[in-house]
Amino acid sequence: MIHMLFAPPDFTKKAVASTEKLALQLSEILMELSEWVNMEWGGEKGNVMVDKVNQLLQEIHTTKNTLYLAVKSFKFNLFGKKHAATLTIYQSNMEKINKGYQYVSTIVGTLKDWEKAGDY
Repeated sequence: MIHMLFAPPDFTKKAVASTEKLALQLSEILMELSEWVNMEWGGEKGNVMVDKVNQLLQEIHTTKNTLYLAVKSFKFNLFGKKHAATLTIYQSNMEKINKGYQYVSTIVGTLKDWEKAGDY
């Protein structure tokens, strides 16, 4: 218990790994979105893409919580101050990923509607 007071858990590595994984997932969704439009149009892949985007949203929430814990834990960790710059960078990256999600979510919804209506 005393150890927790002097050195609370450091969630920085977990937050960094989670953010990097999320960026990779967004990139993969963008590639798959391109393949859908170029080669798989009309095959009802819209539902699959919606599911992937919804999964991405869940991962975004998890990663935001992990970053929040990391920031809070380093404030109370005497040895965690070195992670402040890293966490600031990854918080900025998280904002970009969130904007990317919003963009992709809108596009997938629109394309799914077009595919369903046969407007291509």
